[in-house]
Amino acid sequence: MKLVEIGKKISELRKEMNLTQGELARGICTQSLISLIERGESDPSAELLYQITKRLGVDVNYFFEIGSTTRLDYVNEVEKQLRRTRIFYQYNEMMEIVAAEEKTRCSTMIPASCSYCTGIKVSILQKRKRSTARRSIY
Repeated sequence: MKLVEIGKKISELRKEMNLTQGELARGICTQSLISLIERGESDPSAELLYQITKRLGVDVNYFFEIGSTTRLDYVNEVEKQLRRTRIFYQYNEMMEIVAAEEKTRCSTMIPASCSYCTGIKVSILQKRKRSTARRSIY
């Protein structure tokens, strides 16, 4: 990806999060360096790009595979939904969430990345069996 495109994407994400250049730069670099990067006039080092992406809540790959890398806040929200459904033993709803993620996210990711979805499905099926076994005992 061209430097200008990385800079534009940083600018878009920063504005989406209602951050100023100074707020994004705080503790990472100078505001003027952020400005240069956003205009495509400076090449961020790998370490700087990593720090910027952490603050913006995206993976570094987001800038190189735009559209195919999921935002971290989205991932956190899905995990929160899965935890909630697990706590309340809502296994059917949990399976629906996993199926939707497999359908929309896993098709665009490296297959190994979807082992998380597979692991959740196996866990749900095991919990269902234990839950059913406990009910039949009583």
